[in-house]
This record gives sequence, structure tokens and C-alpha cells, in this order.
Amino acid sequence: MDWREQRNLRAEGVMLRYDREQHRQWKADHGGADGGARGGRLLVVLGALVALSVVGWIVIGHAGTGAGTGSAASPSSSEESVQLGPFTEVYDSPLPADPAQAKIIEDFRQGFTLWMKSDVEMSFVSPVTNYVTGHALTDMTHAVAAGKAHNRVPAGTDRLFLTQVTAMTDTTATLTTCEDGVNYREENPDTGEIDPAYTPQPGQEYVLETWQMVRRSGNWAISDFSYAGSSDPSAAACQP
Repeated sequence: MDWREQRNLRAEGVMLRYDREQHRQWKADHGGADGGARGGRLLVVLGALVALSVVGWIVIGHAGTGAGTGSAASPSSSEESVQLGPFTEVYDSPLPADPAQAKIIEDFRQGFTLWMKSDVEMSFVSPVTNYVTGHALTDMTHAVAAGKAHNRVPAGTDRLFLTQVTAMTDTTATLTTCEDGVNYREENPDTGEIDPAYTPQPGQEYVLETWQMVRRSGNWAISDFSYAGSSDPSAAACQP
């Protein structure tokens, strides 16, 4: 699979529209430093320069997020919508009845939203490093830099659904979720022009994501992730 196919596949999935070409550019801009082999598989974050004001920040629902005000539902609700300028993230699954599993999913939503907000603002927003750590933090760092370098902002709508905790211990957990990227876009924030290279192609709109979580002091944090594309049998449940 060449880099163009990899780029299109990443455009379908989790906010990680960071393709191999971008990684090469990031290394070139930083004196050839590798910055971690895992940066090349970044799928989730959609960095960009925001010259326009960010509208409708969600009240995240956890103390100290610094997310601002907005009318969206809090992450403790069964379904919620988070609007970040021209981009909307939808969490479209009920929380489980089990309080421990519900806490893991709530903190995943918190971390994912802070990750996306950091990408939109081109810098880490507090307290994102409480909710994103390890390899995931390395990936986020590369994504923020790449979005800024290429002057793109996420637009349209991205939806996470069938979210569930599949394994957990006292200190670690695994969470899976489907992503619907049919209406995801990326645009130039200055002109509003859509970049077609990051528009999901037919048959590439739905992916299965696996997120690794670790317990921090007082919350769970995203530590790593992987994904399966539309053609992977493991992603069959995510297809329409």
C-alpha cells in the first residue's frame, strides 16, 4: 500500500489525518529527527492554524479543563456533540451501567476532546497531558506540528459509536470504538477551501479503533491506539 492509499485510509479514521508525507515533512523541518516511529501511524488528530475564532467550546464536564462555554451536552450524558469551530465531534453511544467502565469512557471522551482542541489551537491546552500520555502523546505532538505546517483545520463532522470497554484491570484498560468519517473534511482556515486529499473515499469511511488507557492520579489517560480499516474483518460491525 503506497503513501497515497495510507493517507486516504487515515482520512477515514479517528482524527489522525497524519500521513507518511506529513511525517517526512515534519522530519525535514526538524533537521531529520525521527521523532518516534509511531508518529507515522497517527490517525486521530487534525491540526491546523485557526485564524477564525473558535465557536461554541463545550463545557467538558470535568473541573479545570479550560474548555470555555457552549451549549453542548456534558461528557457524562449518553450522547454528546462537541463543536470546535467548523468541526463537530459526536460521541454517539450510551454510557455503560457499570460505573467503572463509564468512568473509563468519560475520561476517553475528555482526553479525545482535549486532544482535538489542542490540534485546533496548535498548542497543548490544559490539562491535556493529564489525559494523553505515552505513545499517544508523541503522536499528538507530531499531529499538532503537521497541521500547523500545512495550514489545515478539521471541518465537517466525525462520529464515534459502539464505544465499549473490552478489558480492564486496576491500572489499564482497553476501549474500542467505531468511527464514522463520512462527513469529515479538512479545510484551509483562511479561505474555507476543502482539501480533497483528506476527504474519505467510498468504502473508507468507517474504521474500528482500539484505544489503550492507563490510570493516572484521579483519571484515566489515553496511552496508545491502533485501528482497522473498512476492509478488515474486525471492522465489520462498524460498517453501515
